[in-house]
Amino acid sequence: MPGVGHDTKYLQELVGDALARGAAACVVAQPTDPVEYLGQWLLRYVKNAEVEGQFYEQKRAELEAKKKELEDAQAAAQKAKAAEETKAAAIAELAAMEAEPRILMQHAVDLITRFTTAGSAYAALVAEPEEPDWSPPEDPEDPEAAESEDEADPTPAPPAEEGAGEGGEEGDAQAEGEGGEAAAEEGEDGVVKVPRPIDYSKKYFSYMAASAMNEFMANVELRRPPPPPEDADEDFQPEPAAFTFRILDERMPMVYTPNVAFDKTVKFFRNFPKIGAYQACGIQSGPGTEFKAIVAADTLFPEGSGQSLSQEDQDFIWEVSLALGKAYDKVEKKFLEEQQGKSAKEDIAALKKRILEIYHPPEDEEEEEVAPPTPSAPAGKGGKAPPAP
Repeated sequence: MPGVGHDTKYLQELVGDALARGAAACVVAQPTDPVEYLGQWLLRYVKNAEVEGQFYEQKRAELEAKKKELEDAQAAAQKAKAAEETKAAAIAELAAMEAEPRILMQHAVDLITRFTTAGSAYAALVAEPEEPDWSPPEDPEDPEAAESEDEADPTPAPPAEEGAGEGGEEGDAQAEGEGGEAAAEEGEDGVVKVPRPIDYSKKYFSYMAASAMNEFMANVELRRPPPPPEDADEDFQPEPAAFTFRILDERMPMVYTPNVAFDKTVKFFRNFPKIGAYQACGIQSGPGTEFKAIVAADTLFPEGSGQSLSQEDQDFIWEVSLALGKAYDKVEKKFLEEQQGKSAKEDIAALKKRILEIYHPPEDEEEEEVAPPTPSAPAGKGGKAPPAP
């Protein structure tokens, strides 16, 4: 058999299969014009091949896109898992910290700005104004209003328990227990005595930590509006308390507004309205306990995006507040244990000693030079001592 030429080999590789199938179809159909029939069959074959090729190409592209989507989803899941582990480790580290409240709050603020989209974050203590132990009488010349030193009680009264009323009857009844220590939960008649709720009416927020570009808030105080004047008429509208005071007044562990522009109770420290979300969480030792501090974050424009906080960001800020509450409670308990371990007599003695050292410093003892004794010499003749050299 002679060798196959290049043209024949080319036709066999490209159109051999199509010609063989067309010829077979022509034999089966037995057309009157086989050449025309074969030509039309080849045109349909090419068109079907193009459609089939496009179909398979489309399927291949879809499979590639689906594969890439799965790979991206897997990578995103791994990244999200790593981020959640990092967040959980950071929250656990905050809960285990033992430091001053200001340091704890600053660490919590740094975590919020690091792991959320909040543009600003800050924290504040729930403080109460100090009231003077003695106030001058209205009439200084009234001898009955002045308290003499003889009438004053030298022994200071024990501090009243939190929640005691003005009369102190119920508070005294609750404070009585064995040895005068903690009050029993049940009274003598077996009735459980519920402690009075904490009074937050005089308390305010003293900010101690803030994120970058908001350092001015580290020494800012947020107080309640002044009471209405005594001569106010019926149409007088008192100024509402700031939005954050809802935590104290309504005993809400968390408050959130997606846009501060729609809430008139939101106060701006620089008196310049902005737009954005705001969230604040109360710091407690446990559910139902006293609010010791707050931690807050916002997206106010231009420092932030001006958009609402995502649910993920809200949950993280809440978790930070819980961790800060645990750390704060741990530091407070440690301080109380140290104070209970000290003796009052030892503290008083140390204080007296320190005062004496300040007002009567010990004098330096001057070392007196004592001449060495003269050694005894043997007596000379006649019982007289020898002359000095």
